[in-house]
Amino acid sequence: MVGGRAAIGSVALLVVAAAALLPGTSARAATSPLPASVDWAQGLSFGPVGNVGAGAVADCAVAAVADIEQVFLRRPEPADPAPYLAAYGALARASGETPGPTAGLRPSDVLAAWRARGIAGTHATTRRLAALDVATVENALSVGPLYSVLDLPSPASTAATWVDARGVALTAWSASSAPAGYTARGPHVVAVVGYDPVGVLVATWGFVQPITWAEWHVLATAAWAVLPA
Repeated sequence: MVGGRAAIGSVALLVVAAAALLPGTSARAATSPLPASVDWAQGLSFGPVGNVGAGAVADCAVAAVADIEQVFLRRPEPADPAPYLAAYGALARASGETPGPTAGLRPSDVLAAWRARGIAGTHATTRRLAALDVATVENALSVGPLYSVLDLPSPASTAATWVDARGVALTAWSASSAPAGYTARGPHVVAVVGYDPVGVLVATWGFVQPITWAEWHVLATAAWAVLPA
């Protein structure tokens, strides 16, 4: 979970030179039609980054970085969580928090560190999307993954079809539902790794979760286009 909403003002949608694209991609002419679907997670297996199970910490803002860097590096296996947990701890302490299940990070702080110092040895360029409509999101995802904040509903709500990494429905989550240990409600940072006509693909809690465009429009509060620097 996130300790607070991002406070970054909107900027224009990222315009990317061919040299800045993900490995193996090429520049797409502005007039070229978008593909019907994009899946940056294809062939990759994600893992949780200390945010699932006993002793879980509120590091989703850094866990999303781990998932996006896995896309950058095309690592088929889950990333080693150690450097990301170290980054989370350092950022939490820098903001006056004690790392733990309620010490969330501001996405703006994580993105600033990613740009300036790198996280787990990788730097990134980021630009906040000016809008979250289907066309803007699809255009951004055709170039690379997104770092996004979702405002998840209460576990008692049936507004979304989310499940956690153990396949437990979001509606079953609660503070007493071990091994989660905390309520999956409120701002949550995820890596958006693709889209299709139905909706977007989101990497979080160690797996890829599809959500519909209707759910995206309700839940998404911010998104940043991200590319390796």
